[in-house]
Amino acid sequence: FRTEFTEGSIPNWHCPRCLIGILKLKSDSFCFWDSSDTRNCRDQDFFSYEHVKYTFNGNLFCNHCSETIVFCGTGYVDEIYDRYSDGNPNTPSQYVNIFTPKYFFPPLHIIELPKNQSMSAEIEKIVNKAFEIYWCDADACSTRIRTTLELALERIDGKPLDKNGNPLKLHQRLEKINGKVSRNAEKLMMAIKWSGNAGAHEFDGITTEQVLDAFEMLEFCLKEIYPSEDNLNELLEIATEINEKNRPSR
Repeated sequence: FRTEFTEGSIPNWHCPRCLIGILKLKSDSFCFWDSSDTRNCRDQDFFSYEHVKYTFNGNLFCNHCSETIVFCGTGYVDEIYDRYSDGNPNTPSQYVNIFTPKYFFPPLHIIELPKNQSMSAEIEKIVNKAFEIYWCDADACSTRIRTTLELALERIDGKPLDKNGNPLKLHQRLEKINGKVSRNAEKLMMAIKWSGNAGAHEFDGITTEQVLDAFEMLEFCLKEIYPSEDNLNELLEIATEINEKNRPSR
């Protein structure tokens, strides 16, 4: 999720449907075009690779479930120097088209959500919206992550009100959460709040790298609030047997 790509080297993105397969580029589906500004200056004396800007689109397919994903974005040209270059300006180099995705549909999953039936569909919906805009709007994505945290906190503190009957703000809720989650989770939640605030209110916003940090912190918090139930029934059976016998079976 941090990587640009070339046409011949697509990152190993996981399928958003089955979460198992790897997405592969469909043959002959990838197309890119000069931007209007690039077309208008290609014949000018000053034109160089630095002036090239592209738009692209293409289709990906899952090598496990055959799901099809549409994606699009922008591109540019970069000069790649020979790795054996000795500093000689005449050493050959090559120009490579570099592409940056801006949108996927269905959206790729940036983090893994807990497998817990008590997690509301609303949380999953908001997280998916964050996935969808991650590529094109880091600021808006950070606010979706913050909203997800607010919804998840309802499992811990409900919908607390102040003395006037108004909903408490997120910062106030986090200050009153002492002991209901681990200290590590408390620190991560407060950082998610600040990241969301920066995305919503600061002129410079936040970077894609900072959004990825917020996603990772959200993943940790969600898994603490909604522990995975992948093998819960099996573990409960084992625990029941141990508790009845007061020791593990041989």
